[in-house]
Amino acid sequence: MQKQKMNGKVLILLFFAVSPFIIGYLFNYGLIKHNWSGTVPLVISILFYAYWFFAGYLSANFVKSAWKSVLISHSFAIICVILIVIQEAVLRRYLPNIIGTSSQMFFLPTISLVSAAANILAVFISIHYRGWAACVFAFLLMAALYYGGYSVSSKKIKL
Repeated sequence: MQKQKMNGKVLILLFFAVSPFIIGYLFNYGLIKHNWSGTVPLVISILFYAYWFFAGYLSANFVKSAWKSVLISHSFAIICVILIVIQEAVLRRYLPNIIGTSSQMFFLPTISLVSAAANILAVFISIHYRGWAACVFAFLLMAALYYGGYSVSSKKIKL
């Protein structure tokens, strides 16, 4: 019985890990079908980061270890970051298949906010925008927000 309970909790964390794919494909659909531009993608990006913080908050109920929770929930993100870096930095192009598409869709909801931050930084320092660097930054921001949500929830639970 205890083993089944643990497997269910890990499955919820794996759902969190896969959910950016689902959100990314829905966001892509909205961009194409409804011609979203301007502040709409930025607001969706902010809402996605709020969702990711909340996912971290909820994950404290499922796993006792913060690092185990972060690792399980970011398993697909780690794979996508590696694929994006290989495709952009090494191959210098995205693969024209599901690997190239899905790795981009994973980070699509995050890129609006990251790009806005990069543009603001570009005013102050001379930087050249690189897509793979934006995805790495988005991954780090996702991990930090998730861990922050977990930490806030675990402190609440311990009280």
